[in-house]
Amino acid sequence: YHFSYSRQGQPAQQRSVTLHFEAERLARIEVGDLPSERDFVASISRIKPATKPAPPLELTPEQRKSGLAAWLGWMFDGLDMHLYGLVSGPFVAILLHEQGLIESSKNLADKMVVERSGWIQAAMLFGWALGGGFFGRVGDMLGRSRALSLTILTYALFTGLAYFAQSWWQLLIFRFLAGLGIGGEWAVGSSLLSETWPKRWRPWIAAVLQTGVNIGVILAGLAAAALGGMQNIVAAGVVGALAGGCLGLFF
Repeated sequence: YHFSYSRQGQPAQQRSVTLHFEAERLARIEVGDLPSERDFVASISRIKPATKPAPPLELTPEQRKSGLAAWLGWMFDGLDMHLYGLVSGPFVAILLHEQGLIESSKNLADKMVVERSGWIQAAMLFGWALGGGFFGRVGDMLGRSRALSLTILTYALFTGLAYFAQSWWQLLIFRFLAGLGIGGEWAVGSSLLSETWPKRWRPWIAAVLQTGVNIGVILAGLAAAALGGMQNIVAAGVVGALAGGCLGLFF
C-alpha cells in the first residue's frame, strides 16, 4: 500500500507499507476495505515509540566488590610507588656500598648511586608499560576478576622481595616485576568496572578509581613523616604489599 502526503510548509514524503493477510482473507478483501490515506496517516501519528526503562541505580554485591577491589589495589600501588621514591637513593647507596662499589653509603650524590637509581626506576616504568598489555591478555583468557587478583599478588610479592635484595641488580629485577603488577592492575581494574558496572555509573567510578593512587601517595607521605628512617619506611612498604596480597587472595 503506497501513498504520499505533505505537511504545511514541508515537501511531500513518501511512505510504503506492506500489509500481510492470510491467503483466504486476501481473496475476500475488497478495495473499499482499505483505509483512506488520511485515516491511515492519523492512525500512524497516534502510535507512541516504545521507551526503554531506566537502568537500575542499585549495584549488585559483585559490582560493589569489584569496585572496592580495584580501588584498594590502585591505592596500594600509589603507596608503593611513592614510598620507594622516598627511599630509593639511600636504599641503592647501601646496596652499592655492601657490594664494594662505592666507599660510603651516605654519599647520595655519587654518580653510581644516581645512575643505578635511574636504571631501577626506568625498569619499574618499563614493567608498568608491559604489565597493562600482558595482564590484559591474561584477563581475556582467565577473566577480569582473576587477572585483577594476579596483578595485586604480583605487585605485593615482588615489592616485599625488594626489601631482601642483596644487590642493586636484584632490586632492579624486583622493581621491574612489581611494575608489571602495577601496570596490569590499572588496565584490568578499569576494564573490569567498565564491563560489569551499569552504564550511568561508569564515568563516576572511573573518577573515583583514579583517586585511589592519589590517596596512596598521601598515605606514603604521612607514613614517612611519622616513621622516619629508611628501614621503617621500607618496612611500611612491605606491610602495604602484604595488605595488597591479602586483598588479592580475598577478592
